Amino acid sequence: MHRLGLLTSIGWLLALLPFIVLDARCRSGSEPKPAGRVTSAPAAARSLQARGQFEADGASMRRVHPLRIVPRAPSRLHRVDDGRFQLVVWYVDGTTEAVRFNAHMEGDSDAGPRIYGPFTVEVALKEGVRLERVAVTNAGGDVEYTAWEGDAVPND
Repeated sequence: MHRLGLLTSIGWLLALLPFIVLDARCRSGSEPKPAGRVTSAPAAARSLQARGQFEADGASMRRVHPLRIVPRAPSRLHRVDDGRFQLVVWYVDGTTEAVRFNAHMEGDSDAGPRIYGPFTVEVALKEGVRLERVAVTNAGGDVEYTAWEGDAVPND
């Protein structure tokens, strides 16, 4: 029975050993040193998201949704370099950005006229510059399908 008591005592000692070592380190001041100065991460990317729906012939807008600012890099959904439409953003500092896109209906692969419909298009926002106006136009910019101005343009 004496052996069993000794083994039990050793078992308890082994179970407590990590805590004893930790206590000794804390008392001796040998705690790990911090990894260095923490710097703030760069500001998160923000994008402006415009959503709407064209009439099937692409000649006019059927519906538009309020603009949204999303906390991420812009999605490439619907964006193409030779798109029929463009999302144009005017900033208060006088600069503009334009992203071209298509709003083809999914599965529209017929050789005939294209069928247009819903779209979601996003553009990266410049940091620290307020938006003034946003519009959806044709690729040349001479036909404006819809525009957001004033309170309809988010800046937060």
